[in-house]
Amino acid sequence: MHCRPKQRCVTPTEVFPPDIVPHPDQQEVGAVLRAARDYTNPKGGFIERRYPFSEPTISRMEAGFPPAFLTSDIEGRVDADNRNSNEPFSGRLFRFTPAPGGLSAPGQPLPLSMAREFVSTINYYSLSLQLGRPAFPVAMVAGPPFWGFGEGVYPIETQDLFVANLDLLDGKKRILRVPVSLTDLRPNTFSESSGNRPHIVGQPFVESEEFLFTGPSDMELGPDVVAETPAARSANSVMMLSDEDSIYTIFADTLTGEGQLRRVIQIPGRRWSGLAFDRAGKFYFADYASGEVWMMLWIGCTT
Repeated sequence: MHCRPKQRCVTPTEVFPPDIVPHPDQQEVGAVLRAARDYTNPKGGFIERRYPFSEPTISRMEAGFPPAFLTSDIEGRVDADNRNSNEPFSGRLFRFTPAPGGLSAPGQPLPLSMAREFVSTINYYSLSLQLGRPAFPVAMVAGPPFWGFGEGVYPIETQDLFVANLDLLDGKKRILRVPVSLTDLRPNTFSESSGNRPHIVGQPFVESEEFLFTGPSDMELGPDVVAETPAARSANSVMMLSDEDSIYTIFADTLTGEGQLRRVIQIPGRRWSGLAFDRAGKFYFADYASGEVWMMLWIGCTT
């Protein structure tokens, strides 16, 4: 919503193809999870499990809202943004944890079953005032895993969420870091029943006037840039962002921890959208305009 004196404010139009992520269970060979709307119920939605390279078996579960973006973490949990909450409630983020026995074994499909919990909001929303800062996310990813100490004795490996967001009030385009790791590191303080999770909100990580955020965009966690194993993920991993004709790497400065941005691909006329890496470290990126999918070796993204 870009506002100038004596000018009517206009909310941008959403351009979000259904989000698809690899199934977090490594035994689910060839399975993906897909965000799906419930066209009979504007307040509802589904998370679907599909097998694109085998029989067209689809299992779905009620999400309780229309999910806009999906991302999975190293624990096999799935985070989703409630599309209906973005503008009125600052973008509510939910986590889905696979229930025991809820994931299927190869050749033995079981119903998709995951427990849902509220974890955070993209921007701050005051429950007491019923007022918040509208969110307009265009992409989301679980960021580089890191180790931290919390309320327990032993270190815990966890992740934060990173959200590409257009601020509807000031027009700024930012990558926000949402510290959902607090639910792992301080599970007592930030349990769902504590009432403290609304205080877990996105903090500016990278801001750039180069960003367009006119969609469709995608974010993907890349490999560890210093590891010998291409598929390794660690605190050294970089994040990739597609934004119209450009693809960026986003990472934290090793000394200051501040967010850094580097454009690695720009081809006028292209509309880069879906991003993915395979286990060999090859990088795939789709052109939404032409329907083409391109591939390059990971070393090509870091030089």
